[in-house]
Amino acid sequence: MVLCLTCCNQNRDNIRNTAENSDLFVINTDKAEKVEYMFLSEICSEIKTIILETKDDILLGWVDIVQVYKDFIFVLDRMNTGLYAYNKEGKFIRKYGGRGGGPGEYLSISDFTIDGENEIVYLLDSEMNQILKYEIVTGKYVDKVLIENNKINFSYIQYNNGRLYGAGDYYRESENGCMVHEINIFTGKSTQCWLDIKQYNKGWNGRIRRMNESFFYVRNQEPFKFVDYFMDTIISFGKDGASPFAVLQDKDWISPKRVSQLKEIIDKEEFEGLSSFLGDFSYNIGGYLEWTDHMLFRYRKKSDYCYVLHNINTNNTKTAKFLIDDIGFNEKIVNHIVCSDADGFYEIIDGWILERVLEQVKEEGYMKKNLDKYEEILNLPEDTNPIIFYYKYK
Repeated sequence: MVLCLTCCNQNRDNIRNTAENSDLFVINTDKAEKVEYMFLSEICSEIKTIILETKDDILLGWVDIVQVYKDFIFVLDRMNTGLYAYNKEGKFIRKYGGRGGGPGEYLSISDFTIDGENEIVYLLDSEMNQILKYEIVTGKYVDKVLIENNKINFSYIQYNNGRLYGAGDYYRESENGCMVHEINIFTGKSTQCWLDIKQYNKGWNGRIRRMNESFFYVRNQEPFKFVDYFMDTIISFGKDGASPFAVLQDKDWISPKRVSQLKEIIDKEEFEGLSSFLGDFSYNIGGYLEWTDHMLFRYRKKSDYCYVLHNINTNNTKTAKFLIDDIGFNEKIVNHIVCSDADGFYEIIDGWILERVLEQVKEEGYMKKNLDKYEEILNLPEDTNPIIFYYKYK
């Protein structure tokens, strides 16, 4: 989902410029090698299946955000309003907090982030404009922080190196603002911010949600990355602040004029569909991964997806309309890459598509029989929690 924050024109001194980067990666997809299909066997060596345990009182409705820390897999289900922890074998461990108005309770959760230094998980209750803290191992509620600036509506948060960052929505009357803020962990105040919306996001200052993703990527790596819906530049955040990391060049990238037209239509409540309105443009970088000498991401190119594989050593770029899992399957298109670590990435088969996938699995030749947990997948009931596949990089 989207985020960003405050009306920064109220305190211009808090705005930080991004640092210059002489090693900025320029990825020109108009000149790239173009293929119809890209295969996971080109970048990954093996696959592991994680079937999330199904319990009578824990049936996930829709998995929105996934993060992995040590032996924990954290799963955010906004539909059922809960953050759930599983181990890497898929066994349920605990739920953090619960819905309500008492201590350690929340009305909604839009995002969460991991503080590995102090073994704390932060939950963002955007409806109440507060951040709640819990111990990762015990699930014990610690305390909460109220976000003080009522002009900020955070949708995502990201912890890194002792700092807490947020991204969210502005009020529509504000044509100014920056996209990422640092939040004081103890007071909830926005102390500084980066990325002017006009310079980086074609002037967009409203809300658009992403399925199964944040706008923060490689979230438990250093440095982490950020990219919003209409940005053509991936930003790196590290100990020394923010700097451009990679810029995408596509002749059809959406213009500020088109974004302005989109805002006018939405304001007049005449909007019927984002994809049809933006059908002649490129936009929305997402699913970003990086490892050793490669980066992989996708974006919307008119009516299709475009997957981009870029070698940072050779500067070679390849694009494809489809990313195919030829390691565990013969036909499956990779859709929802939900998170990654330094060694691999996680893809989820969510509830809304799982029933169809299970039907296809029973067809001869769809799933490879040497896939781990092959027999277990064949015998899964219809009402089951999602399946996660972990792909290890070569």
